[in-house]
Amino acid sequence: MDAEKNLEKLVERQRAYFAEGKTLSVDMRLQALERLEKALREGEEELCRALKADLGKSRIESYMCEVGLTLSELGYVRRHLRSWSRNKRVRTPLAQFHARSFTVQEPYGVVLVMSPWNYPVLLTLEPLIGEAIDPDVYREIKQFVERYDGIEGTHDLIVHNYGPSRSMASIHAEVPNDCDVERTHEIIDRIEREAMRRMGILLVIHMDPVETHDERVVEFKELVTSVLDGIDSRLTFHDFRMVDGVERINLIFDLVVPREYKPSVLGKLKARISDEVKKRDGRCECVITVENSFMSGNKE
Repeated sequence: MDAEKNLEKLVERQRAYFAEGKTLSVDMRLQALERLEKALREGEEELCRALKADLGKSRIESYMCEVGLTLSELGYVRRHLRSWSRNKRVRTPLAQFHARSFTVQEPYGVVLVMSPWNYPVLLTLEPLIGEAIDPDVYREIKQFVERYDGIEGTHDLIVHNYGPSRSMASIHAEVPNDCDVERTHEIIDRIEREAMRRMGILLVIHMDPVETHDERVVEFKELVTSVLDGIDSRLTFHDFRMVDGVERINLIFDLVVPREYKPSVLGKLKARISDEVKKRDGRCECVITVENSFMSGNKE
């Protein structure tokens, strides 16, 4: 009973601390990750001894499969946290044309982390750091939404997992910009209801109008697709817009790169894409915003 009461008090203190709003600051979250990394490095030898005593793991295995992988994930999250935490621009509904619309990336609250016995360090600390979407889950949700009539494509899928049958997700669904808004809204509502019924996921869908009939826009969109496929088939893009002129054509889009892409290569990647597009049409100038995929692994 004492242990149960202590746990209840601990959860109450954690919730009270979260309610103060201190964890919303990106700087605070970075400081927490730095403290976690420091504690992990300082306790590395002790952890390795415990893994040897409890599970018979060698010093090399303990580092390669537990401590080292966790430190690698920590470093990755620290490098990208600020960019992940930026407000994400979304399209403004016509009725609110005078406003700016965006989503805010911030913590939701207190969660319980439970890990199996076989990789206790890795599977306890990685969820604490923050996890990317499992590729199978990513594809399942993406394909589920895209199979409905009127949905041209999807992007920016984010999943928050709070335990078995307790998942919330948001996704941008691309629809023709000349669609019947009421009918499309009915389709979106149906997808959200079916996602809950079939997958147990509370799905929130943002409607994102895209051009599907303008032959010029489609032509240059296919040009960009071809260039990206030639560089890395995992590269994708969305929010494509074209500003057409006689001597110059601006191609504006958001580029999604795999999680393992380091910040140091992104400038060169953007330049290479721009150069390849320009080789095919000298009038083109690319305006590219880069973002990392929310999916783990190396397949989009």
